Amino acid sequence: MLLPGLRSCLALFLLAASVGAGGASAAELPMPASLVPRVDFWTRVYTEVGTDGGLIHDTENLGIVYEVVRAPSQRALSSRYKKAKTKYRAILRKLALGRNSSLSNEERRVLALFPKDVSKKTLAASADRVRFQLGQANKFRDGVQRMGRWEGFIRKTLRERGVPEDLVALPHVESSYNPKAYSHAGASGLWQFMPGTARSFMRINHVMDERRDPFIASVGAARLLRANYERTGTWPLAISAYNHGAAGMSRAIRQVGTRDIGRIVAKYRSRSFGFASKNFYSEFLAARKINKNPEKYFGPIRKDAPENPEIVNLDHYYSVATLSRHLEIPVATLKERNPALLSPVWAGQKRVPLHYGLRLPRRPDKPTGKVMLANVPRGERYAEQVVDKRYRVRRGDSLSKIARRFRVRESELVSLNGLRSRHKIRIGQVLEIPVKGGGATAAAPSQAARRVPEPVPSDGVYRVRKGDTFGKIAARFGVTQADLQAKNKIRNRNRIRPGQVLQIPGGSRTASPDARPAKGGVYTVRKGDTLHSIAKRMGSSEAELVELNGLKSRHRIKIGQTLYLPGGRAARESEPAPTKSSAESPAAAPPARANSAAEVPVEQTKLPLAPERYAVDSQGRIEVQSDETLGHYAEWLETSASGLRNRNGLPAGRPLPLGRRVTLDFSRVPKADFEQRRLAHHRVIQQRFFSQFEVDGATDYVLRSGDTLWKLSRGEGAVPVWLLRDYNPNLDLAALRAGQRVKIPKLKPKG
Repeated sequence: MLLPGLRSCLALFLLAASVGAGGASAAELPMPASLVPRVDFWTRVYTEVGTDGGLIHDTENLGIVYEVVRAPSQRALSSRYKKAKTKYRAILRKLALGRNSSLSNEERRVLALFPKDVSKKTLAASADRVRFQLGQANKFRDGVQRMGRWEGFIRKTLRERGVPEDLVALPHVESSYNPKAYSHAGASGLWQFMPGTARSFMRINHVMDERRDPFIASVGAARLLRANYERTGTWPLAISAYNHGAAGMSRAIRQVGTRDIGRIVAKYRSRSFGFASKNFYSEFLAARKINKNPEKYFGPIRKDAPENPEIVNLDHYYSVATLSRHLEIPVATLKERNPALLSPVWAGQKRVPLHYGLRLPRRPDKPTGKVMLANVPRGERYAEQVVDKRYRVRRGDSLSKIARRFRVRESELVSLNGLRSRHKIRIGQVLEIPVKGGGATAAAPSQAARRVPEPVPSDGVYRVRKGDTFGKIAARFGVTQADLQAKNKIRNRNRIRPGQVLQIPGGSRTASPDARPAKGGVYTVRKGDTLHSIAKRMGSSEAELVELNGLKSRHRIKIGQTLYLPGGRAARESEPAPTKSSAESPAAAPPARANSAAEVPVEQTKLPLAPERYAVDSQGRIEVQSDETLGHYAEWLETSASGLRNRNGLPAGRPLPLGRRVTLDFSRVPKADFEQRRLAHHRVIQQRFFSQFEVDGATDYVLRSGDTLWKLSRGEGAVPVWLLRDYNPNLDLAALRAGQRVKIPKLKPKG
């Protein structure tokens, strides 16, 4: 009998042995017996047959492979496998008739693939499940060789994020470790991120697509996998969610009543849980098995040397030509090392963005990139990105006509605007038109680039004013945004507010970055607030607040509403003395009361999501908001859309009217859970939006006859409806009338 201490040591030893060097335990990444035929099938796909051939097989029982077909060309292969599929369907239908006395040798061979007691019904069903799977052996072998460039980084990233290190094999399934891989569905890069998913973890715009960077995308993949695990509870489900989505796997858990991946694959039924989703975890297990011992399947393989680039974080915007010349590196080498930068940058239409981590080859015989970059003349450094022209598509336009009109190539328009097809543009769509000569050669420095930084205030403190952005404040005092962000412990640099106190790096005094907004700033109404309590707290009067904010009544304010505060002498005296530069940013002031459209500087940050707007009332009803459908409500309530439509007497085929009250069914999901899911949906929409745009002022617009909410939200700048509502909390956007004033935020893309 083992002593308790010795028994514990032995248990730990056995656990370590089961995990192996950098591997995952069998409990973390199990292979149920029901999945073994699937894993064996994908092992054959990845090791036995290249892309010059494939397997004719049964879609449900992957242990049944009718034939391996090969051909000298893809065209010939397509012809052969189509004929083979037709052949086996005919054989199976004949076998399903039960006439086994006069079978040919080929028909007997096919019948022998099934159990001896196979039924006619099973054979008939198999005739409809004949499928062709293209081989991947040559691509997998190439992927094993390529992975050496990033394997060490990916393993380290997975460990740091609490993800099993064996998931280093997942890119074999997704892209064969090819960072240039691009699917017809729009997935891109080593980890095949779809744009919508990727925007939660990295930057995607018409200047850069970080899905194409293996290092950045690997960090994003680790974060996504970890988030999937925390939501689904097991690694097999988290891996399946990488293909099918965490929400889809959560539905599978509820429907089947288990987290066992083998039972879910066998029993879960959903139109979207097709062949690819059902087999994704099995594909990973096959890839993991091969990746652990690739020489067993492919013979000797020499992996590529690890990439160990020098990374230089850019302190300004630069043209590619400038970087190439002063770093003494050919443009082709820069392009190869920086796949995230898109064609407008390499064509000279856009500059390499500020704070971009430029990857360079290490050169022991040269100074560091940072040192060489310091020698770039001031006239070739820029504080802002090249601004594109904009064009709104009209009736009769085509991309080729627009390209000829502006003397640019169609391919440039496709790339710059992220179009999937040059044949799909719509009337009213706003297209970015590249500005020629904007970056290939040194352009004249902008006013912002020529501006001399101000000295840091003696007390080291700056109070944010209306019209300020994080970038403007950093440029004003000659510090980097990263240093300014770190100094003030700010998580989101796009969320600053007028009146907020910031510490400037290099100053002396320490102030709280969360100081209360002074007079002259803005205030967000909280639960329990009244106009009287706000006025008393801010040293103002109710009358001032009513007049300044255009309130109809001092008794009608609501939680989440933003109020402007009057600027008094004490507030102005607390700010730094105005200089030439600071005078260019207007001090905090209320919006102008114009009789026609006028420029109004406003808060430069996302307004907070107002929970009360998405709450359920006492009668179980909600108000329809933008970006919502009956399908959303049905998913959040785990019920059917048709049932909700019938409950509310809504005509089939018509969208929900904005602002309508809809009665919901909470028999399956509590109200609190529904509200949480609804808020999460809108938070994702807002996060994605503000990852691409920032508010740059607003226009005070007087409505004219014929103006509609659709026109406002699809007008200049394409302002989403929810953002219009945030800037107009007291306005009923579902009942607009001529003469009303609407504040329309102006948007600009983030560099």
